Amino acid sequence: MLLKLLKPSIILAIFLGSLFALYSELSEINPSDVYKNYKDFPVWIFLLSVLCSFAGYLTLVFYDLTSLSYAGVKLGFFRTAITSFISFALCNVLGFPLLTGTATRYHFYSSWGVETKKIAKAIAFNSTIIWLGFTILAGILLTLGYGHILFKNFDSINIYISNILGVFLISVPAVIYICSKLSLSLSLPFVSSNKFKFPQPKFIIQGTFVSALDWLLAGISCYILIAYYADISFLEFLTIILLAQVCGLLSHIPGGIGVFELIMIKGLSASINVDVLLGVLILYRISYNLIPFVLALIVLTTYEANRSKEQLDKARKAIKTTVTSFGSYLPPVLAGACLIAGTLLVLDGQLPPSDSNFASLPLFLLEFSHFGASVFGTVLILLSRGLLRRVNLAYLTSVTMLAGAFVLSLVGHFHPETSIFLLILLIIIIPSKNLFYRKAALLTDPFSSRFTLVISIIFCTAFWILLFSYKQIPYGHQLWWEFTFEGNASRSLRALITTLVIFSAWTLHRIFVPGRGSISDCDQNDYSIASTLLNSTSETRSNLLYLNDKLIFLSPSNDSLLLYANSGKTAVVLGDPFGNPETAVELIWDFYEKCEQKDYLCCFYEVSNHYLEAFSEIGLRAYKIGELARIDLVNFSMAGKKRLSLRNVRSRISREGYTYRVIESKDIKQYLPRMREISDAWLKEKSGKEKKFSLGYFDEEYLSRFNHAMVFKGDELIAFTNLWENDSLEEISVDLMRYLPKQTSNLMDFLFVELFLWAQAKGYKSFNFGMAPFSGLEDETSYKWWAKIGHFIFTHGEVLYNFQGLRAYKNKFNPEWENRYLIIPNEIHLPRVIKDLAKLVSGGISSAIVK
Repeated sequence: MLLKLLKPSIILAIFLGSLFALYSELSEINPSDVYKNYKDFPVWIFLLSVLCSFAGYLTLVFYDLTSLSYAGVKLGFFRTAITSFISFALCNVLGFPLLTGTATRYHFYSSWGVETKKIAKAIAFNSTIIWLGFTILAGILLTLGYGHILFKNFDSINIYISNILGVFLISVPAVIYICSKLSLSLSLPFVSSNKFKFPQPKFIIQGTFVSALDWLLAGISCYILIAYYADISFLEFLTIILLAQVCGLLSHIPGGIGVFELIMIKGLSASINVDVLLGVLILYRISYNLIPFVLALIVLTTYEANRSKEQLDKARKAIKTTVTSFGSYLPPVLAGACLIAGTLLVLDGQLPPSDSNFASLPLFLLEFSHFGASVFGTVLILLSRGLLRRVNLAYLTSVTMLAGAFVLSLVGHFHPETSIFLLILLIIIIPSKNLFYRKAALLTDPFSSRFTLVISIIFCTAFWILLFSYKQIPYGHQLWWEFTFEGNASRSLRALITTLVIFSAWTLHRIFVPGRGSISDCDQNDYSIASTLLNSTSETRSNLLYLNDKLIFLSPSNDSLLLYANSGKTAVVLGDPFGNPETAVELIWDFYEKCEQKDYLCCFYEVSNHYLEAFSEIGLRAYKIGELARIDLVNFSMAGKKRLSLRNVRSRISREGYTYRVIESKDIKQYLPRMREISDAWLKEKSGKEKKFSLGYFDEEYLSRFNHAMVFKGDELIAFTNLWENDSLEEISVDLMRYLPKQTSNLMDFLFVELFLWAQAKGYKSFNFGMAPFSGLEDETSYKWWAKIGHFIFTHGEVLYNFQGLRAYKNKFNPEWENRYLIIPNEIHLPRVIKDLAKLVSGGISSAIVK
């Protein structure tokens, strides 16, 4: 927990330091002057800055075009532009590039059929090439002597420092270009084939040029606003804003808020009045961050609507269809938008009102609108996490809060930008009800240090704005109880303390109040409920519950459950949820959140494709680990040429005196000693150990619960397997399969053929033949690197396990093959998951590689 809090704590400390420094810099500034400059700024210059900002976003499209070309992907300009614009617009406002920009690109590109490996290659190139343009521009500026702005406290050596640093920065892309030209490669331990090959020279040149143009246009967009007031050369200004942008990025604060403004004020205070500069920086944030973000939401909705327009006849239906078709991605965007809306309301509550004429407004209504809008904003911030997790109550409450806040923002004379944003968001979110299907409670989500960091930054910013806006008013206890039309400071103070109380209560609840139960707590009543539920399920694997080596995770309605076990700090779920499919998705969410809360890594092992969409919505990744064989017993027949060899085997073994019988569970005890002898002999002959978790092992109490298919020679028991059956007759399967070594060949073929015919006569519809590990991965396209590893193990791993032999054996019965997957949060966890799985299933890595 301490390590998880370390990074957020450092980021928060940087942010608080920048706020303190900003407050010192602005100690002589009158807040009303800032607002006047911001309000009276010429509209045509602001629109010119907006136009330049969008030229910058257009340039960013060529980032993606270049990176996709480098990865060998051709998507066309329109698709690339949509992805690029939305990705950068979200990332520039919300920060956390892995959760915004990278996730957006992955979603769009993968939906258009781009391989995951190529997506990763493009994103890695994109993330690297952006710095080459910076090093070129910064290097040129420093070499030309503009570094005196950075080194003004070292007058005697500033030119030398500037020149040396400038030459070094310019040399970085030059060296990369030379290495690319010479087709050099580097040996890296974590790269495929241990070799990293430099991109072709054309990609280096294109990427560097686009990157430099991007940084340049971002600077021009701000310079257009600054130049109206300041007498400063563009190159001097560019040096300062480059430093501010880089420091903002490196701070990891969303949008670089605070750090960017501090450096800009430090660098430009000698050229422009600080009150004017602060107003200009607010306009720049609106021009370069807020307007593109809102437009990105609109583009997102419009684009999806246009894809389905031939099926639609009304605009309302178009939006609704858009939301439904984009269900896997829109909730995170709406969550981010609600977070911003709430932030705007909270911050707006600390600013002087946009209209000081309250003559026609009753005082109680003014007080209520100001106080209520801040409370609604605070609740919206907290609800954003529930929206991210698709909680229905979070959606309903958010719509109510947005509608109420919009009305109050109008009544309370809030700034018009806030009201416009609330209205746009309300229009977009209303048709999205179907996306928020979870019935979870709002106060049971796990503690998140990252989200706590975000709300801490928001509150600290609001507190700073309060101090700055009303610093001319001395603090006194009477401010809390002052209710007048001119009492803006009192209203803001009351709103802020209410925000603090709500934030604090939420944080304390997250930290100290445990969620529903624990993922490792199961009582006898739970097992009784699970046993009753599993008796009616169609999946025979549910019988593994009776091994008593698994825990259960029940839904609140007790009509669905997960079987799981803890291994190290990994919670491994066996297969799909059992029970009611309607509550199974919510159960998956609950288990994932419980794992987060208890600091466990969540893993689903050997799952089918039934719930892959639900796993994807949570953000989990699916890796194919093999195929399951299933025999259609309804149409099974021993007739025909394909069954000739099996008929011959059946006839031969019968002639040799072997017979097949099904022994009922009530009669098994008398056979257990002989079954133990057979099992021990089989394990010794195979030089193996008992497997667990996903398979049964020899346990007399466990085996006594089941009917057994047995092969006798005369009266002597030779082979046996316990039968997994269910009341629905949908499926039958076997678990422990043991036979006495050195018997006649094809003995198990005989057992299975007789079992198929027996089960068919009983009315069973299918036989679950179990999984063939690493089978079928040669056709896998989602994670090619994983598919290559798995296919290599399948084809060359006979020393570890007879993978190909197992697949070939099952294939002789002509089964239908179904994919099976391993579900984990991220590929970075794969080594840890494999280690914990090996320990769980085989008792450790050494046991895992024993046949």
